[in-house]
Amino acid sequence: MDTYLNRSVLTIIPQKPFYDWINYLEPEFPMSDDGDYRAYLLFDDLNTEDAEVYVKTNYMLFFEDHLYGMWTDENAWPQDRSYAVFSQWFTWKFASIVKDMEDDTPLFIEQF
Repeated sequence: MDTYLNRSVLTIIPQKPFYDWINYLEPEFPMSDDGDYRAYLLFDDLNTEDAEVYVKTNYMLFFEDHLYGMWTDENAWPQDRSYAVFSQWFTWKFASIVKDMEDDTPLFIEQF
């Protein structure tokens, strides 16, 4: 039986300016695009246009989540965290359908 989650997914993809920033702060452990990105589950009745509005409205949440995930000292974060800068530092992809490929494994939710 096919199982679909009642969610859509938004994947935020760091770009070169993000890697330049973290590599400046931590040059001894240089990072680059390894193809492993953060994905965010959203409600299920979004389309691509809705997702674009959602990103524009909530970009700061995604921006700061990525910054904090790499460097917790907010003093080292870029001062300009506008949508224009977010758009230079990140791209995003959207999927309106999320299929659970592990039908026999129950979902586990971990909260922080």
